[in-house]
Amino acid sequence: VAGRPIRYANERALQDSLTQKAKNMKAEINEDLSDHENAPAYNSNGASNVDVYTGNAKVEVGLYVYTNEGYASYDCARADIRDTKFIVQDWLCNTFEQARDRINQLKQYGLIANCISLKCSANAESGYAVYYEFMYNDQKAANVKAQKIIRELQTLHLPTDFIKIRKLHAQ
Repeated sequence: VAGRPIRYANERALQDSLTQKAKNMKAEINEDLSDHENAPAYNSNGASNVDVYTGNAKVEVGLYVYTNEGYASYDCARADIRDTKFIVQDWLCNTFEQARDRINQLKQYGLIANCISLKCSANAESGYAVYYEFMYNDQKAANVKAQKIIRELQTLHLPTDFIKIRKLHAQ
């Protein structure tokens, strides 16, 4: 991937981990990448959806995004979903910890991913959507990005059948 630093990890261990986690996922059979009813979920062991601490109080992460200084956590207000946004969704995770783990796996391949709590959207869903790079105002732009991500994942010999466009609505 041109322009992005690639960090080489223990690729066999990462691939084994991805393969093991993929066994818990359900593939969607649909060539249209627009808003699907049922996204695959990363199965949870019941862990809490909270992870970040501010002082002594737990704060639920709404948005976890890559910045020039590294990753930063924000509440849902920072997501700034005013109308409709579109994301290129990778995995749907039950907890922030699972979403962060997936982001770190993708980072080892030089891919930039973020996550958003679905509570930040009016979709009335729970969990965290891991998504690639940006939120888009236009579905066509998101679909172009999705096709690019699918090609990148195929080049890396990683599965692509769960990639989809997710529509997020203002609360």
